[in-house]
Amino acid sequence: MTTLAFHLKYNLAKSALSDELDLLNVATDSALGREMRSPYLFLKRYDHLLQPVKRITICSKCPALLKNGPNGKPTEEQECGHEYNRYSGCCYTLILPVEDQIKFFLENHGSKSTDLPTDPDLIGDVNTGQEYKKIKEKFDRKRERFLTLQLNMDGARFFKKSKYGFWPFMAILCEAGYKIRRSK
Repeated sequence: MTTLAFHLKYNLAKSALSDELDLLNVATDSALGREMRSPYLFLKRYDHLLQPVKRITICSKCPALLKNGPNGKPTEEQECGHEYNRYSGCCYTLILPVEDQIKFFLENHGSKSTDLPTDPDLIGDVNTGQEYKKIKEKFDRKRERFLTLQLNMDGARFFKKSKYGFWPFMAILCEAGYKIRRSK
């Protein structure tokens, strides 16, 4: 998904996306599947997720959220009184449609059975821990299904001496099988 977000943010040409996919295949030292080898197949696979990415920008001089104009970019004059300059080093967040991504994941990978082992002392995964069992028990009594997400975040600088960084939030469904969770 980060490849898709990167492609959308910078409006990459198909040749640039092709090179990015090649880099990913080399960097991960694995065959990522047929759809990760061709820009056409990659974009076709995620076409239904290509909704407008929402961008939230924060003022570089105060903690105010900047107001966007009709083009989706911040207007020069802001409610906080500070003038927006695209070179001012404002922080921003890109928001992708999480609900559609979860639906896509479930349709393509499913979720494993959340039946727990019979040995109550056995803890071998997220969904065998005590807190998970308590949550599952509540939903089982109501005969409802539930999904849990594990959220992760890690940051990196754009360049070694850069003051700007990239902090992606990543999530995986705990109900997905272990191999699927590790591979996605």
